[in-house]
Amino acid sequence: MTISKRQKALVGVCLVALAVLIRDRISIRSDGLGPSRAGASVVPRETDPEQTSVLGSLQSTPLGDRTPSLADKLDGLAEGMAQTGLRDAFCPSEVWLGRTEPGPSQPVLHTDAAKAQRFVQNHKLKAVLIGSGTKLATIDGTCLTIGQEIDGFKLISIDSGSATLALNGQKVTLRLPATPAVEGD
Repeated sequence: MTISKRQKALVGVCLVALAVLIRDRISIRSDGLGPSRAGASVVPRETDPEQTSVLGSLQSTPLGDRTPSLADKLDGLAEGMAQTGLRDAFCPSEVWLGRTEPGPSQPVLHTDAAKAQRFVQNHKLKAVLIGSGTKLATIDGTCLTIGQEIDGFKLISIDSGSATLALNGQKVTLRLPATPAVEGD
């Protein structure tokens, strides 16, 4: 069996990588580094009063002679944010959590009339095809025949420029957008 130059080069690269890995592992163990010695620190850059009060709470954590862990520092930062009135950007709204009732700027729309209004706002009639015995309506790229449903609304009739859908007796009509007439020269 003969080994090509390419295979020899590949074996050489693997041996060099293995040697570097062994060297790296030996040097890490001799330095005593690892997760137990890892730490983070906060260094204030400016003397902004709000920033100083938040960062000061990080550094005044009573931990004795050990250095504060990252979790301790984050807890201190959270306490500082609560004192300054800052809101967590990733915390869900109180309304979403069900702790407060929605205000006038957040209406609750659960009625069929409200659903119909949202349906008309969110869906557009794109095309209508009426042939011998065939009626099709394309709503938002979905081709429907009479009796089919989209978002709970059932298609009940198709005319030359519109489609009518219904949900629990509440009817909505989607109309084709007006196309401007093109005049030739």
